[in-house]
Amino acid sequence: MRIYIIGNAGSGKTTLAHMLSKEFDLPVYSKDDILYARKFDITRSKEERIAMLRPIARNPDWIIEGGSAFWTISAIQRADIIIELKTHRVVCISRALRRSVRRAFSRDRPRESIRGVFELCKYIWDAEHPRKEHAQRYRKVMQHAKGQHIQVKTPEDLALAKATMHLIRASKVAPRKSSR
Repeated sequence: MRIYIIGNAGSGKTTLAHMLSKEFDLPVYSKDDILYARKFDITRSKEERIAMLRPIARNPDWIIEGGSAFWTISAIQRADIIIELKTHRVVCISRALRRSVRRAFSRDRPRESIRGVFELCKYIWDAEHPRKEHAQRYRKVMQHAKGQHIQVKTPEDLALAKATMHLIRASKVAPRKSSR
């Protein structure tokens, strides 16, 4: 089963990906690990990102979590399920700020600058605006999606998404009846 999780920064993509990985025994790939040669510091070229993502997307089982960018289309096209986390942007900003503060007091490098944190919060806030570049890019990329698209806003939505995943997995594993 192939699951692609999208959502705003701080929406819970990584947390959900690891939870589903345990439940369905699927490997998790982060778009950020493909995007950056060094975490949040040195960005790989578009060609390098596509070259890294293509073999992952061809695998029969995976969870990829990250945003929607043009270089992710090969994975979005192959996804059986696309889970879109629609977490309120105030919650996303709160989570992003907590994560930044936690990193500031840890040994992890690189740490975000104050300006970087401000830009991230602005990005999160603007992401839902229909005229902003992020929203337009998202709509264009999602036109390539062929799998089941599930929006998750509440715990009930998440329960429905998990039930859908169990059904899809069962239909792929179930023995096929012979036509003879």
